[in-house]
Amino acid sequence: MVIGMYGLGRFGSFWAGVLAQEFTVKAYSRDASRPCPPAVERVTEDGLLSSSDTLILCVSISAMEEVLSRISGRLRKGTLVMDTCSVKVLPAEQMIRILPAETEIIATHPMFGPDSGKSGVRGLPLVFCPVRASSAASAAWMDRFSSLGLSVMEMSPEEHDREAAYTQGVTHFIG
Repeated sequence: MVIGMYGLGRFGSFWAGVLAQEFTVKAYSRDASRPCPPAVERVTEDGLLSSSDTLILCVSISAMEEVLSRISGRLRKGTLVMDTCSVKVLPAEQMIRILPAETEIIATHPMFGPDSGKSGVRGLPLVFCPVRASSAASAAWMDRFSSLGLSVMEMSPEEHDREAAYTQGVTHFIG
């Protein structure tokens, strides 16, 4: 299985490096100066889209619609697409609306990053929202994430955003 990482910003580079410990990972960044982690193969955008079994979008929410529009007609048949945005309703809606109907979609929110995961991701939470994915694909990815030691929490995008609004609202209010 080839995992394609679209975006090598701070989080994308970190996540690609973590996943490369267990999987074949290829990555693309529109910024050629972004470093590519060891064991991750840097490829062109076309190379990424034509070779990925699963494509993980590590782009900002403000870039999501433009990236989805650019890649939609170029995905390899059978590619499963995930996002990593910290909110879920908007990117899930965009993926459903823009990606081909046969494309399986899982919205994720890895609730960690390069700082909290610098000693490893074991025990760290990952929110998992099967948006348009078969039960077999969902179960396989839950198992893969769990095998990395992540604490996988399945919920809908609406549940995620409601919980995030409450917890982040309290945090910002106290701050």
